[in-house]
Amino acid sequence: MFCLFLLSCKYRSAIYTFNEAQTEKAAQAIEDLQTDFSEPIITKVLHFQTFKLNEENYLDYYYKDPSKPFCQNIVSPKLKILMAKFAKHISPEHLPLLSAL
Repeated sequence: MFCLFLLSCKYRSAIYTFNEAQTEKAAQAIEDLQTDFSEPIITKVLHFQTFKLNEENYLDYYYKDPSKPFCQNIVSPKLKILMAKFAKHISPEHLPLLSAL
């Protein structure tokens, strides 16, 4: 597996689907969005199997302390790009913190 960024090998983004129609729609959305990016979108479309809640200290990690180095160096730059394109889709409770980006 080729990893453009070291973290993309360890942490991956995914869209989890429950049926074939959702799988097709998600795959098409990724394909449509790819034209907006110079690098390949690495998000995978996966069939949902089981859910395991993360440890408490990792839940809402960014929102609990956005000043942490990982948040500043990795998460914030990505969120700035997403906010520029998709701000209207952000949950209202998250907007105050994200608007400061």
